Amino acid sequence: MTDSPVRSPQSIAPTVSTSSSALPPREQPTLIYKLSATDFLREYENGKKTFTRLLVKDGKFFVQAPTLSGGNLQGAWLWEIGLSRALLKRVNFSDAKLYRADLSGADMTEANLWKADLRKANLIRTNLSGAFLGGASLQEARLNGANLSRADLRGADLTNADLSGAILDQTIMPDGTIHN
Repeated sequence: MTDSPVRSPQSIAPTVSTSSSALPPREQPTLIYKLSATDFLREYENGKKTFTRLLVKDGKFFVQAPTLSGGNLQGAWLWEIGLSRALLKRVNFSDAKLYRADLSGADMTEANLWKADLRKANLIRTNLSGAFLGGASLQEARLNGANLSRADLRGADLTNADLSGAILDQTIMPDGTIHN
């Protein structure tokens, strides 16, 4: 662990910024702020559950979301965490507890979700392309419109999961078959 102080998202400069106030909040561009896995876990342990927020600046809406790309959150207990629209590329979530997590619209390209608990998680429009979800618990997860192209779901439990509109191009299904 580092001794660096916990930084509030307001003190971290965004990396993307274009907006039009005519668009609804869901369609607004995302302002990204960097947050180390250590700081993220410290803030979560201190009671913070939602890391994505809607900001209004000069009458325009902006969505602010963290990037934890490449971070290691193996085995982390993140029940009911709010990481909508976050950048989570190649994050190691193996054996993480993400029960009822809101990961909608997040970019989880090539994330490692081996044996992750994603029961009742909101994964609507989440990019899980190339992700490894082997042995993951996805019971009652909402995967509507999620991109699961080239994802590996071998051994995953999809009982009562909603895959309507999901992209399943070259996806390895729980039984090992490849969906074309």
